[in-house]
Amino acid sequence: MTEISQNSSITILVTGASGFIGRQLIETLSQSTANYKVIALVRDSNQFDSSFNVIKGNINIIDDRINKILHKVDVIVHAAGVSKTPFLMGRTKKHEIFQTNCNATIALANSAIEAGVSRFIFLSSAKVFGEAEINKQPFKILDKPQPATFYAHTKRQAEKKLIALSKTTAMTIHIIRPPLVIGKPGNMKKGLLDKILSLGIPMPIAGFKENLRSYVKVDTLCEGIQSLILDNSKKSTIRVFKEKKDISTSEIFELIANQSGHSLRSFCFPPIIIKIFCRLLFLKKLEQSLLGNLRFKDDSSNELI
Repeated sequence: MTEISQNSSITILVTGASGFIGRQLIETLSQSTANYKVIALVRDSNQFDSSFNVIKGNINIIDDRINKILHKVDVIVHAAGVSKTPFLMGRTKKHEIFQTNCNATIALANSAIEAGVSRFIFLSSAKVFGEAEINKQPFKILDKPQPATFYAHTKRQAEKKLIALSKTTAMTIHIIRPPLVIGKPGNMKKGLLDKILSLGIPMPIAGFKENLRSYVKVDTLCEGIQSLILDNSKKSTIRVFKEKKDISTSEIFELIANQSGHSLRSFCFPPIIIKIFCRLLFLKKLEQSLLGNLRFKDDSSNELI
């Protein structure tokens, strides 16, 4: 494993390069003054121009072609995964998601170790902490993870296996737990919220100003990833990259609308009515996501434990 410095050539493999974070990371790296050689691993190679090396592949299948590429790689940024999970999932669907988010991650990490890759950066999620604060306190890195969704569970299982690997290998492993990531959607497929904003449909969120939630701009996250690419401390860590100021649900919607190029139309619907409605229909998670606090501390200097 070679020493990495900003002055030397650094070969970086980015998985999930066609996704929201992956695309922005590719752009950030291409604009950097550092001497990066970027390899983008994507399912559909037609989505990119030829300004860098694009490899068509599936992270669930680490074949000889990908293994050969890994021997030329210094850093892997593993941004691929399934983030949107259906409300109702059968056993087969859950198996597919677990395979991609956990098993494929560990298979890639093991292949990276065998190939002599210096650094493995895994994009997990702040959702591994849980969906609601405990005792009204922000989550800290050392807090016990309490994933409340299947998606968060798959990320946490991958984390645990990576932490175990970090104790037996010379490869540095960084786990990033981003909170809500906000940025311009670019050419990404429009989600439901973006469609609502584009239609100018008023939303009942003007009164949701009393809570605080952590978030990170995609540019900030990519800068954080780049700092780990260049970090030669050789200490495996868990990181939370976030903006310094936490904001309310109403402010989050305003920021998303601004990033999407839309104007947010909203009206005030009394939060107490939302609380009553959610509790009558046993929608505690919806109440928490709209009205509750969800903050994280970016105490990101801890070694993996």
